[in-house]
Amino acid sequence: MGKDGKAGQTYRPDAIALRFAATSADVRSSMILVRKMLGVMELSQDDIGRVELVLAEALNNVVEHACVDRADHLVLLDLSHESGRLNCRICDPGNPMPGAQPPDGHKADPTAALDDLPEGGFGWMLIRELADVVKYQRVGDENHLFLSIPIASSVNGLGPHP
Repeated sequence: MGKDGKAGQTYRPDAIALRFAATSADVRSSMILVRKMLGVMELSQDDIGRVELVLAEALNNVVEHACVDRADHLVLLDLSHESGRLNCRICDPGNPMPGAQPPDGHKADPTAALDDLPEGGFGWMLIRELADVVKYQRVGDENHLFLSIPIASSVNGLGPHP
């Protein structure tokens, strides 16, 4: 009998919702939990790694730039798995994004001297390369970032989850 009480079936969540303080420590703890839950969703290690990289970059930007490491600001993270995609929504009460849109991100020039490289923007380049949908909206006093990441496979070899 499966975890849900039905013979031959097991419980596999298709959504995760977390709320945590906008601090580096809480982001790290939340990412550990998200990684475990993505495993329960039966995503492959490659997909889990991609999702983890995108979320870590986005959530660290929330902490470092929007909320400036404020424990009194709560971040909402919603993840849902549907039709071969992991949809992610991140909401926070921090400062709005400059220009009301996420940065494009910078590709590193491999020929540039180390001192000539820009200080930031590489995280947004990674986010945009790994998520094929990146949308930002300011709703009232909150930032809402929506990311959609293609999920190519599952550990059971059956391809994308329904």
